[in-house]
Amino acid sequence: GLFANNKNRITTGLLIRGAKYAFTADKQVSACDELCACIATLRAAGIPARPMIGITTVNADGHRLDQPSYVVWGEYALAGSGWVPFNAKRLRGTVNNLKLCDPWDGLGTWPTLNKYIPLAINFELYDARNSVQELQMQFRSSPSEE
Repeated sequence: GLFANNKNRITTGLLIRGAKYAFTADKQVSACDELCACIATLRAAGIPARPMIGITTVNADGHRLDQPSYVVWGEYALAGSGWVPFNAKRLRGTVNNLKLCDPWDGLGTWPTLNKYIPLAINFELYDARNSVQELQMQFRSSPSEE
């Protein structure tokens, strides 16, 4: 993935610097940091929000990947509707010229959302000094789609 180290089909490490870094960085930040900034903004506005960490077998265009990859997205609570998914990366730079009644790709749904498998709803920092979450997962096989 964009924020994972893959070697011998073993993935380790999601680098998470957090919302403060994302707000103050003078360069492009990772998908994890961008998501942390979105979650922090929603929570500061009093809107319940949570990060979602999962895996997928497709890229942003829906093409099958050689091996599963980590993905992150967020969800916020909308009264009467439950948790609404959003993908900050898909939303960035795509909604500026839309009319208010037009659907926003990445808010509520997106074409590959059904290919995302949630694993966790929180970033747990086990190495607080370095702010690196070490995950280790080995993907042995997956059913082929014909």
